[in-house]
Amino acid sequence: MTKYTVTIVSCETGNEYEVIRQAVESLEGRVIHEVIGRPSDFMDFLSGKTYIPSDFIIFSFHGDEGKFVLPELGDNIYYEYEPRGNFGAEEISQYCKIQTPIILNLGCTLGNQKLANSFLSDACKTYIGAKDYVDGASSAFFAVRFFYELYQNKYSEKEAFEIAHNTDSETKHFEWF
Repeated sequence: MTKYTVTIVSCETGNEYEVIRQAVESLEGRVIHEVIGRPSDFMDFLSGKTYIPSDFIIFSFHGDEGKFVLPELGDNIYYEYEPRGNFGAEEISQYCKIQTPIILNLGCTLGNQKLANSFLSDACKTYIGAKDYVDGASSAFFAVRFFYELYQNKYSEKEAFEIAHNTDSETKHFEWF
């Protein structure tokens, strides 16, 4: 019996998606996987074109200097309308039309106030992200621990966050907005 739905949006983060998917499914969650291969894929997701409503969205991306790192394509591969470069708060504000209660962003430096505000304005009620550069294994562990505490141990979302956050020095990078 499915208790909740999680959409994991992944972009070039190795097996992080798979680790989280298996844990969420073992806790009776339904997982939807959205793969981002180019900027237009991310634009389509953010605009709601490919989004299936979920209880949670997890962004499994790399982040740098407060921006989602997107695949770099050859000049002849980009569509005319596709932006080149990474997506920060400005692009999120421009394209984002999705809505979900909680967004968990696993990318480095994507836990900054400006980016959080771009999601909190319309897309979600709670935004969680890493304020600094965080080890990849620690990001996946943080997500798994959050869902474990929430659904296995029946803690509230905030309590589950606090437990996952307080695991070690790496998971302490995650902030609740």
